[in-house]
Amino acid sequence: MDSSTVTSIYSDKEGAGQELVDKNGRIRIRVGHIGALNALRNDEVVLSASRKSLHQEGILDDDFDIELVSQNGCGESYEGVAVAADMYHLQKVKAFIGPYCAAEIDAVARMASFWNIPIIGYMAASASLADKNQYRTLARVSMRSTSSIAEATCALLRHYQWNRVALVTNVGAVAYERATAFEEVFRQRGVQVVKKVMFDESAKAKDMYNSGQLQDISNTARIIIMVFSNTREQSREFMTAATTAGMGMNEFAYILPWLQIDDVNGFDNSIVGPFLEKVKDVGLKQQDVDLVIH
Repeated sequence: MDSSTVTSIYSDKEGAGQELVDKNGRIRIRVGHIGALNALRNDEVVLSASRKSLHQEGILDDDFDIELVSQNGCGESYEGVAVAADMYHLQKVKAFIGPYCAAEIDAVARMASFWNIPIIGYMAASASLADKNQYRTLARVSMRSTSSIAEATCALLRHYQWNRVALVTNVGAVAYERATAFEEVFRQRGVQVVKKVMFDESAKAKDMYNSGQLQDISNTARIIIMVFSNTREQSREFMTAATTAGMGMNEFAYILPWLQIDDVNGFDNSIVGPFLEKVKDVGLKQQDVDLVIH
């Protein structure tokens, strides 16, 4: 991509092209990263390493470079939306990475579409974000969306002619979005959700068992789909409760669509391995970038 191509991308708005070129005629694009407090470990170090890698690969150079600006969002009050507005209007950001959380990227992606600037969603799996009429400038690097996982799960169910299932989930925005996408795909493909139960997001095995809802599941279905916001922890609690209730695997089939991808958002070892090698070059270990360790 040459200088004229880059400048033309941003020249739709008055004065936008001039903001990209410094006094020496070099292109400098300010990119805003919207992260999440206590969720992304060493994010600024990783972003800096990524920029360095782009220089080493010849994608960036002295004539065409980026400046990274990083701030946190994803709090209780949609801070990331305010951060995006500040970055665009005051810091003159011309592209976004993030926000980290699903709730805020929905709003910021709409804003970026209005401003006609690129936005990259690295944790964005919501099926609704596929609508290019609403999210015209959004690109997602997560390799699996919620709807694609639902379609794959549905294909498995149809293969074994399991057309009646129970859906187990929890309260909260992430679980709601996932469960809604699954229910829509199931409806389209002829899989009937005969029972849907919801637990509190912090429910433990004892709470689930004492709720009486496992008996309801046992009375209505033998195929149980677990769609939690925190797959590993909540699935472990549910399976402990189910075992206590006598719902063994000789009578019930348990399907955990997210278990394999919970840690790296769909990236397999061919991508994760080289990434870890790169972060080692800047003095970080795997635990330094692990989303699970707090």
